[in-house]
Amino acid sequence: MARIGLAFFLLNVLNPIVQIGAGRLMNGLLPGWYYDNFLYFAVCMLPGYVIAMPVCWLVLQSVEKDPPPKAPLGAKGFFGVAAVSLAAIELGSLVGNWISAILGFVVGHDLTNDVSELVVSSDLGTVFLFVCLLAPIMEELFFRKLLLDRVRRYGDRAAILISGLAFGLYHGNFYQFFYAFALGAVFAYVYLKTGKLRWTIGFHAGVNFLGSIAALVLSDMVNAGELFGITDPADALAFFAENAAGMLLNGLYALLLLGGTLAGVVVFAVCMKKLALRPPVAAMPDRGTARRVFVLNAGVLLYLASCAFFFVRSIFA
Repeated sequence: MARIGLAFFLLNVLNPIVQIGAGRLMNGLLPGWYYDNFLYFAVCMLPGYVIAMPVCWLVLQSVEKDPPPKAPLGAKGFFGVAAVSLAAIELGSLVGNWISAILGFVVGHDLTNDVSELVVSSDLGTVFLFVCLLAPIMEELFFRKLLLDRVRRYGDRAAILISGLAFGLYHGNFYQFFYAFALGAVFAYVYLKTGKLRWTIGFHAGVNFLGSIAALVLSDMVNAGELFGITDPADALAFFAENAAGMLLNGLYALLLLGGTLAGVVVFAVCMKKLALRPPVAAMPDRGTARRVFVLNAGVLLYLASCAFFFVRSIFA
């Protein structure tokens, strides 16, 4: 685990370093580049993909792999995972927003959700490329494929927890931590059960699409603020007539999220005790040794410390 922790520590700290370097380079080549959201996304994400992630990959190469066998997901499994994923994103977002609001009250200012603000201010093509395509592919490759293949020997339960926590902490803020942790655990289970990364990439892309592209398109179809300012019944009827299609689609979207969340909670509650989880390859050590294996080693402690730094910075930035 020490080398795995070191690999993800390097991923965590090299990302902002190469971002800063790329930003300074762009300042010299193209002043004002940060006003272009496509370039901003590219500078924020691509340097990490081409520098930080390959370094992480190189460090992980010396760690023994134990990939899961291939198995079908099936239609029942597909819809079950889809529902649980919706529940994870919706409930996790709710908890993250509450915690962020409480922390904002404590420190005396609102915490910013930089990712959400960037998505809202960007064009759909940019959001699709970086949020719905590149991010799911790269994140699933590292936090599912590369990580789980190397911690699976500790048993599925531990592997799922490690993957979910590593993924949640990697986001570096309270807005995203809870839903990222929950989704990371769900996707880890899917990968361990099917051995196929394409399923987790697909679910990840779908969740990101619903939370970004779909939400942006539907919000643009109806100006809800205008409705709240209407006092004349005739004007209200005219508003509903003009925005009927948009309101219908927004209602269906809300029903999808609510129904999917409720179904996901039910599926999770019913299936939780029935999950067939692979035990550790070898007998797990006693608690003291387990703490040293999983937490109290240089690599994992460095990763946790770097994550703690970013979480603290997200509060006071």
